[in-house]
Amino acid sequence: MTKTFAKSVPLVILALLAFCSVGAALDLGLSIGRDGTTLQAAALETQPLGATAFCDLHSGEHFVLRLKASYGIIVSKVNGEEPSPGPDPIVGTYDYNGLDVVRAQAAPCVEVGLPSMPAYLRAGLGCGFHSVWTLENSTGEGYGTLSRTRASGLDASALLTLGFRAGPRFALELSTERLLADWSLTTRRNSVWDDDEQAYIERSHSSGWSLNWNSVLDPGYSVGLVFTL
Repeated sequence: MTKTFAKSVPLVILALLAFCSVGAALDLGLSIGRDGTTLQAAALETQPLGATAFCDLHSGEHFVLRLKASYGIIVSKVNGEEPSPGPDPIVGTYDYNGLDVVRAQAAPCVEVGLPSMPAYLRAGLGCGFHSVWTLENSTGEGYGTLSRTRASGLDASALLTLGFRAGPRFALELSTERLLADWSLTTRRNSVWDDDEQAYIERSHSSGWSLNWNSVLDPGYSVGLVFTL
């Protein structure tokens, strides 16, 4: 089912693009900041830092459809040094936590201009697909644990954007995003280091669907540049 979702999202975005592009103004943009993605699948307490590419389809004076794709990452290394090269990689202590996330989203928005200012305010609801990969690795003298997690599914979020026009073709945007809910298939694999095999051996494997309404982080935020074609 997850593979079906992943394949259907690009088709939906292309269909929306074709439907709304007739006679519509088109903006392209790029933003960076903290993603509002849930991290329920990992013991990490911050949002990933990432980049987002997007396009806006304007229909009429107040309606905007934003289509966007993003990639975010977290890397955390604590308590020690990386394993040294050689026949025995488990030396000293080394703890590593990492996360990668890919998202695609369509967000219908309402936009209003601010009186007496070259600025606008936009609010909308985004619906899309996400895949989150986490890796947790802890090693020491004679031991090692490795945990891999993947969560893929659908999400919904609220978006709010304040834009400042720097001319007829450019605008600077400050945006925030609050994740409302996500529905994910989460798969976890836990392995331990085996001295005899000199390799990590999988000890447990679990998977299941979950609907997350309340275990979300603080809103994400970003700054972006928009170019009007």
